[in-house]
Amino acid sequence: DTGVVNGVDTTTATTEMDFPHVVNGPLGGLNYVTVVGVANATAVAQTVTISFTGPNGGSPLSVQRTVAASGSLRESMQSLFNVSTFQDGWIKVTGSGNMTGYVAYAETTAGGFAVVPVQVTPRTNLLFLQVADLPPWSTGIALLNATSTAANVEVWAMYSPGGLIGGPPTAPTASFTLNPGQKIAKQLDPDLMSAPVNGGFVLVRTTNNVPLYGVELFYDQNLSFLANIAAGTEPPGFNFVAPPIAAVSSISTSQTVRGTTLTL
Repeated sequence: DTGVVNGVDTTTATTEMDFPHVVNGPLGGLNYVTVVGVANATAVAQTVTISFTGPNGGSPLSVQRTVAASGSLRESMQSLFNVSTFQDGWIKVTGSGNMTGYVAYAETTAGGFAVVPVQVTPRTNLLFLQVADLPPWSTGIALLNATSTAANVEVWAMYSPGGLIGGPPTAPTASFTLNPGQKIAKQLDPDLMSAPVNGGFVLVRTTNNVPLYGVELFYDQNLSFLANIAAGTEPPGFNFVAPPIAAVSSISTSQTVRGTTLTL
């Protein structure tokens, strides 16, 4: 038998991990749990600092944990930060040596569960190869600006064969500023644009070259199903050009009956 196993090259692991979306605690009839996982990619024990920051920045909550040589840590937000009320924000993990990690989300009432690996490098464009917004599905996107410069962000949704689902020309909410230390978590439809379709892809880009961390999740509307869509990037040599918005210049008739062809 053959198969594929996810792995991380220990020589190219990172000393800092930024997770753009964490939620924990009760919200309405739902109950969220986020677990943080850290793997020490070095042959010596290291102390890591895990910091939680709210969605609009501000002073973080920070704790330290020791991770054994070539060992791992797995701990919930509630255990790490002693929080019992609903919390929304992002997490930074810093250490003295190479490491890798993930966050795992669960909604314990309906049973939805997803694991999101770390995005090692922030990017000025993020490509998500999924749009699912027809009932019972929804698609959400979380973005984090961990820099000290405000990011000018555009979100574009495209049909699989090409053509615009939505973006800044059709939805003012698809273009916005993400301040330093700020994260957002929005549904593609209706928070960012009207995108009631299944099939397509999403491109997130900054117009002032400020890199972002991002994650896309799609789920059914009662959260019994939850899945991560990994962030890709535009391939070399590919430069996204927004499609033109066509306007109707004429119509063949102003009144007709069923079965008659209209020419636009």
